[in-house]
Amino acid sequence: GHLYTTVLAWVIRNFKKMSGFEARLFTGSDEHGQKISQLAAKANLKPQEFVDKNVENFKFLWEKFEIDYDYFQRTTNLNHKNFIKKIFLKMYEDNHIFNGEYQGLYSISDEEFLSQSQAVYQNGSYFHPVSGAKMELISEKSYFFPIKKFQKWLEDFLLENPKFIFDSKIANELRQNFLQKGLEDLSVTRKNLKWGIFLDQKFENQTIYVWLDALFSYLSVFKDQIDLENPKKSNFWTDSAQII
Repeated sequence: GHLYTTVLAWVIRNFKKMSGFEARLFTGSDEHGQKISQLAAKANLKPQEFVDKNVENFKFLWEKFEIDYDYFQRTTNLNHKNFIKKIFLKMYEDNHIFNGEYQGLYSISDEEFLSQSQAVYQNGSYFHPVSGAKMELISEKSYFFPIKKFQKWLEDFLLENPKFIFDSKIANELRQNFLQKGLEDLSVTRKNLKWGIFLDQKFENQTIYVWLDALFSYLSVFKDQIDLENPKKSNFWTDSAQII
């Protein structure tokens, strides 16, 4: 699957360059989170050693299939870590992050928090609706992204831009599993996670949740060309395609 999506992105990049556009192909490695920490322990490796081996395998794959990329971003890179901390602080200052307490379900393998209404209840346990992974009930202090206030905007945007997500099956899944049930604010930090990007004392030394960390790697790779006060001035991301 990883090879398939990267080949698609490689073809799009080359087509755009042949058509006269300034195009870049970006790939990389998502290296933080509880799942990585557990897999490293199983392999008797430190987390950094484990992700280093993974990156070697990824780069070998691209070389073998002659996939030439422009950028390879790792979420363990110092430039990415520093950029994410700036993003987090900017979101907090703009009231897009608030302090609270998370009580709910967490899937380690999916690295995703869900409410009980979003999960599947069966034989006394909760399971992830897509992967089927068993979910754990946790309670801890956390910082949140207030996505509930964007629900109406998101619903309107998808109606007005029906081709924004391809194919329609994925857009329908988003509506049925999340929008129709009502969005709930997203936890974006973890209290007891030892492998990730740590915040300072102002934020109680919490770790940025891998969802937020990895998402912004699409920006951190261009960090020198992005003005956080006016990100639309960037030469990149005004026209883009994300292959997932």
